[in-house]
Amino acid sequence: MEVKKIFISLVQASFFFGGSQSQVVDIPVVAAESYKGQYAKGTMRIMYANGRQFTKPFIVVEGFDPGCITAPEEKFGRRSIEDFLKVLGVDTNNLSASLLGDLSGYDIIYIDFNNGTDYLQRNARLVEEVIRYVNANKSPVDGVIQPNIILGKSMGSILARYALRRMENNYPYTKEAHNTWLYISLDGGQQGSNIPQGYQHMANHMRAFYVSTGPTASMVEKISLLRRSTSPMAKLGVTDQPASRQLTINHIDAANKIDNSMHDDWLAELQEIGYPRGDGLTPFEKIAISNGSESAEPQQVGNAGDLLTWKGKAHTSLFSDIAGISGLLMAGIQKIDVAQSPLWFTLGNLPGRNQFIVDLNVAAKAENKSNELYHAKITYRKKILGIIPVEVVLTDQKDFAISSTPAYDYYPGGYQDITDDMAFVHTKSNILFKTDIVFKSLPACHVPVVSALDIGAGTKSLTYKDYFTKYNGSSPPVGARASPFQAFITALNNESHTAIEQRNGEWLATYRTGDRATGIWCGSIAMMD
Repeated sequence: MEVKKIFISLVQASFFFGGSQSQVVDIPVVAAESYKGQYAKGTMRIMYANGRQFTKPFIVVEGFDPGCITAPEEKFGRRSIEDFLKVLGVDTNNLSASLLGDLSGYDIIYIDFNNGTDYLQRNARLVEEVIRYVNANKSPVDGVIQPNIILGKSMGSILARYALRRMENNYPYTKEAHNTWLYISLDGGQQGSNIPQGYQHMANHMRAFYVSTGPTASMVEKISLLRRSTSPMAKLGVTDQPASRQLTINHIDAANKIDNSMHDDWLAELQEIGYPRGDGLTPFEKIAISNGSESAEPQQVGNAGDLLTWKGKAHTSLFSDIAGISGLLMAGIQKIDVAQSPLWFTLGNLPGRNQFIVDLNVAAKAENKSNELYHAKITYRKKILGIIPVEVVLTDQKDFAISSTPAYDYYPGGYQDITDDMAFVHTKSNILFKTDIVFKSLPACHVPVVSALDIGAGTKSLTYKDYFTKYNGSSPPVGARASPFQAFITALNNESHTAIEQRNGEWLATYRTGDRATGIWCGSIAMMD
């Protein structure tokens, strides 16, 4: 098998063993219980293995999906079962014998939330309803009803944990049998996840700067509404959505202050409800995958390194100067009434090139220091008639870290995919602008190893030493800092958040209950959250 990121999925094996059942069936679902007066809605996206009936259910709970905000034109958001299936094939030469195991075909039930950024408690109630539906519609295999496997990706692992435990508790209804034998947490932030503070400062600044453009922002918002597309204002507010606030360690509010109130409340509730223990009818196990390094290797960005640098300039074309676009933009940025202050409006349209220069940097948090996390300077330059220089600084923003906060950005863990290791120089010309951009970025830790494995089960205040301890499933920690999972695996090196590489894929595929020698093959799944 090639040593690369692989996707050996249950669905692929079901194609091979189950025959022609490759059609995805969509069934809308609504939670039976409301949260804060509203009912969660979503879709069960099902790929049956044997006709249109459940025989061996494998329930997949999607992770944080802001698609309802950032891509409303996409019916199922930014992540869906199509992403889950698109790299599949039926070339069995890519399947090792150990991965085939005793597989006879699983039904994939992918839970797609209408609002993947909603309150965790609300969407967890939808997970419960899916489990009820599956259990009520199972057909036996050789006369035996098969128990469920449930895998949660990132946020989905928290929702699955919460839903299963609620069903076990006498709350708020009578105790329910979830009929699940295996719960898999795929790089789930059991103690929270990290969004680099520098990126949060950037989002806050860009939102404030966008608002400051006045009529320009108003025009863009109206155009977005008419086109039924997401406005920049909405996109820049994703980190303020309920699920994001509940999951994020150290949320930066609009005043650029840390506000962890929703996160702390959620962790207290999760701590109180605990982990599922089994419904008393089905033997139960819970296992975890962390995409963080087993040798406690720090992220590539290092302590206080640059996560992102973006240096660029753009100058207007003759057409945009004649059309008055730059003048309108300047008037908007400066909050100037064109009718009352024609100088700025005229300045943008006088003969001469209009140039905008951007110098932006996002840094990782430094350990025990209040380092500069974010700096953005945008400058307007012009030589009127090619002779008279004019320069206006449109914005010059700097934000600094609070020294007491841990430097999660470079800690061992599954790293954030939105900042994959990239570097490029980009030049582009069109009828309005010519742009030159130099861009570099490095990924940051998203879910620290200690969070994915829930070291200490949330009952201990973890130290720097805990974050850089070497966690290995073959010699798990014991005592006060033990993991509540019966088994877990970490990565050789820090990996992309929720990805399955060959090593942990084979571990998951061959995992067994009890003595690990008998039981049900649970499969191998790789997804980007």
